[in-house]
Amino acid sequence: MLGEAHYRRAEKAFRKCIQLEPGRPWPYFNLALALDRSGDDVQAARMYLKAKELYPPGSKDWADATAAAFDLLKTTICAEEPKPDWWN
Repeated sequence: MLGEAHYRRAEKAFRKCIQLEPGRPWPYFNLALALDRSGDDVQAARMYLKAKELYPPGSKDWADATAAAFDLLKTTICAEEPKPDWWN
């Protein structure tokens, strides 16, 4: 298992990728993975939702991002997070 420092470095790298290519979904998804694994569920859910917006609707990647966001948004820690329109 990777240590917290590894996840922070990964987060920094993916944030840089987002700055360079903000219209690409993969950096948001990978940032979400790093945030999720480091325990930042709220930020991870937000990044999964952003990736979902950018992936082609109906694609496997879109479905993976949607499912990951759903799994986090249903947790107690994300109870106060605004839910997307599709939530209900």
